[in-house]
Amino acid sequence: MGKATVASLLPEMVDTFTHCLGFAPTRPYWRSPGWTWDLLNGGQVNLVLTDATIMCEVWSKRRSDIERKEIRLGMTPEDESTLIG
Repeated sequence: MGKATVASLLPEMVDTFTHCLGFAPTRPYWRSPGWTWDLLNGGQVNLVLTDATIMCEVWSKRRSDIERKEIRLGMTPEDESTLIG
């Protein structure tokens, strides 16, 4: 499947996750097309559109807290690569 075909499936997957989790996404995923649900335990679930797939990420509270701090600080994925290298 091409990216356009996969992207067309994202709204249906968002509806399915929303139904299963019992609430709508909290916000758009900030790094690429997709959506984030903040969980009651502090963790989060992300549905992310990549080149030709939709990836589901389930993050712990700690990983989610790091991500939220990066968002508050206005960091970008490019900033992270300079911190690592």
